[in-house]
Amino acid sequence: MCHTSLIFLKSDSEKVIDVVNQKADLHLSLREMGDFGAVDYVSEVESLRGRIKDLISKTRNYIPSGDATPASSPVSARDWGDYVDVIDSEVAGYEKLIHELDGISKVEESIFESLLLWKSIASGNLGASSLETLSQLKEFGFIFANSEKSSVSDLRKMLPATCVVIEASRAPTVALVVYLPPQENIVMQQLESAGFRPVSLPEGFRGSLSDFSTKLKNLEAELEKIRKTKAETISILERNFGRLLYLEQSVSDSSSILSVKGKS
Repeated sequence: MCHTSLIFLKSDSEKVIDVVNQKADLHLSLREMGDFGAVDYVSEVESLRGRIKDLISKTRNYIPSGDATPASSPVSARDWGDYVDVIDSEVAGYEKLIHELDGISKVEESIFESLLLWKSIASGNLGASSLETLSQLKEFGFIFANSEKSSVSDLRKMLPATCVVIEASRAPTVALVVYLPPQENIVMQQLESAGFRPVSLPEGFRGSLSDFSTKLKNLEAELEKIRKTKAETISILERNFGRLLYLEQSVSDSSSILSVKGKS
């Protein structure tokens, strides 16, 4: 004979009993979790409760708004210690999923902003062909920089007369500065003083503007790929959200039981 323990919400008692009664070879013995006498697990259960609430809050940032229904599926555990371990394992899985989704979202945002910026530069005064020509410069250095508050003309006044300053984009404000290598330090200092910050090339450009149009298309494809991955991950999260809500109920009930037990 083997023994199996099921831990479930009181509200699910009828469903659980119906399922167990369908199995003729099973004998059902009901008792409350308090009978396990594990008041020491109050802090662990409260910690789980806090983590689950945090996960629910973060999940609602990604899935459509609306009332989700808790997915009823009793937690099977031998005792309070096992109950904590089982839920901790499930919660850790959700936390990993949210962590992955946060990372994907940051990459998506970075690629999107970069693509938007370089498209703006390509459609500005320079054009894609001129941008590709910059990669052929041998005796000069160049840098793109943008600002949210200063103008290109303001920057031009602050740089040495030997520097070439071109308005690469009007909205957002982006300047192209071409300079002699010995001037690099002063150019960087003046950029900062004028409220401009360097614009980095996208990682896929590999430090060069050659084949600019092709690289821009590749960046668009990369954005679509990351968005697809994000949508698939959100779909997984959405499918399992009901389970997360159920765990919140389970842990909340368990916390109440342990609190009462501790006062008895």
